[in-house]
Amino acid sequence: MQESRINRIRTAFAILFLAFTLYSIFFITHEAHHECSGEDCPICFMMQMAEQNLKLLRYVLFAASVSYLFFRALNNNLSIFCESVLNPTTLISQKIRLND
Repeated sequence: MQESRINRIRTAFAILFLAFTLYSIFFITHEAHHECSGEDCPICFMMQMAEQNLKLLRYVLFAASVSYLFFRALNNNLSIFCESVLNPTTLISQKIRLND
């Protein structure tokens, strides 16, 4: 029950993300050659905002993918593997004898 609810929320966010991205791209391409009214052109302002939003979405996607990989690693017990590899080891803990 809980898993299906989470999947619906994920799907809704994915659809909203896709719609927002497509709307921004279509708006920029449609209004690229508009008749600019000058310095305070509202269309130019909206195009700048759409471009800024698309740039920010890049960071959101990066953060989402990093967090997904992190939680996936936790679920797959990779954190235990990383912890065992990253623990500092000494020659005594490895029982290596150095003869000159």
